[in-house]
Amino acid sequence: MINAEERFEEYESKQGSYYLYVPPNNRPHEKSPLMVVLHGCTQNPFIIATATEMNDTARQNNFLVLYPDQPRSEDSGKCWSWHDVDHQERGKGEPHKIVSMINHIKEKYEVSDIYITGLSAGAAMALIVGGVYPDLFSGIGVVGGLPYKAAETKSERALAMINGPQHDAEKMGELLYEKTAVYDKRVPLIVFHGTYDRVVHPINANKLIKQWITLCNLMNKNEKDGKIPSTPVRTHKGAVPLGKTYKIEEYESPDKSIKIHYVSINSMLHSWPGGSVKGTFTDPLAPSASEMMWEFFKQK
Repeated sequence: MINAEERFEEYESKQGSYYLYVPPNNRPHEKSPLMVVLHGCTQNPFIIATATEMNDTARQNNFLVLYPDQPRSEDSGKCWSWHDVDHQERGKGEPHKIVSMINHIKEKYEVSDIYITGLSAGAAMALIVGGVYPDLFSGIGVVGGLPYKAAETKSERALAMINGPQHDAEKMGELLYEKTAVYDKRVPLIVFHGTYDRVVHPINANKLIKQWITLCNLMNKNEKDGKIPSTPVRTHKGAVPLGKTYKIEEYESPDKSIKIHYVSINSMLHSWPGGSVKGTFTDPLAPSASEMMWEFFKQK
């Protein structure tokens, strides 16, 4: 429910339309974090906002939420083009479009840390945008997504979703490093995936974690912070009352300067964990990804 003090409005930029949620406690001249949320296929900004309940989390924690829209004129299924090489580079295609929307918001609001997340195709694109613009983002959340360069054509897209990427994780980490080494910045990552996901196989989450560890370790040229080990430093298990069980694997550098978390939800399908049944592709019996993600992001 949006009350009179808060706003959820549509805006037009040169790069397309988006919706922006502004919480009631936002002050025009005070810096606020910004969360970018990319919808999945067949969704739109309203649906993903309802599904994730991210506006509720933003209201409680006073951050802005940007919901870019992928119009049907770009893709009949409203999917982001994560599998297309024309949309996997900095300054090109959809990554450029999304960053342009962020810059459009920064013209009107004081923004501090910027985070990006998404569901499914939106998650894959969030990973690309956060990956090729590491200097812009302070955290990335991937829900039911895939690694960078998991596919480069439409035919590879289906294979990657069902069987996992054709490249090994280390190679994909090297490919992303080649694009971003100049920025020398490691971005925290949290990944959510259901063990029963039959749309995007969970092997993609495993490979994404390995890809990100490889990338972060390559970024750590002087080894001054130490390498992130390939095995988790901590593993936690939890359960939602009358709901699903889950496991959290935590990876981090020895000095704790960079963290990578993997939340695996038992028996969950291709869904956003938690959220509302009023949206699509949600599982209210799973832990809230929106709340867990924000808790992860605000750790510094």
